[in-house]
Amino acid sequence: MARKKKDYKQYFYLIIVLISLLVFFGIYKLMNSNKNPILDNSKEIVYLYYNNEEYNHKVPAVNIKKISNEINNSINEFVNPYIDKEYVSIDYHYNISGNILSLFIIVSDYEREGAPNYSFKSFIVNLKELKILDTNSILKLFNTDIDSIVNKLDNEFKNFYNDEVNKNIIDSSVTYEKYLKLHEIDSFYDQINFDIVNSELVICLDYNEYAEIENEYYFKDIGHVFYYG
Repeated sequence: MARKKKDYKQYFYLIIVLISLLVFFGIYKLMNSNKNPILDNSKEIVYLYYNNEEYNHKVPAVNIKKISNEINNSINEFVNPYIDKEYVSIDYHYNISGNILSLFIIVSDYEREGAPNYSFKSFIVNLKELKILDTNSILKLFNTDIDSIVNKLDNEFKNFYNDEVNKNIIDSSVTYEKYLKLHEIDSFYDQINFDIVNSELVICLDYNEYAEIENEYYFKDIGHVFYYG
């Protein structure tokens, strides 16, 4: 009788050990599953979804748990007006810095005279939390805020304006406010897109590089990219 009780105890302890192992491996599997943000292991985290080599259209899609549909639908809404337009190119790049993925899409419209018209769309994702970051969350990563970014850009363009006046590229009768309007800058706040490249914050401004009042293409070598530092 004592032997049977001993056997029961051994079986009981064995069952407890087995249950513990199953719970441990279940938690381990869940944790590793959460560490991997990829939805479909047969695809890259960002992959080429649509490619038209004739028109130079490259449209990306993301392969991330929980938020793929939201991002991919937004990408399609952004690029659809330009699809199959001969004089418009679509391209993209992406960068992963730690747990942060930054996807940046560029539409270059060559249909108008002068400088191309650029449009930008960016998505910055926390891969650990599977969350799309808003502007405030992005800027918190760099201990700054939108007002500081706008002030930086405003000061940059005031310097450009003064330089163009001093070099007689534009007439001094043109005010700074008119200068911004002619470059199609209505509000820095509404025309900023962010990118993160190698853990560095990049500001991309959507504006017209070429204004008819200028007697030379001043912004040709400046472009749309401004680094935050």
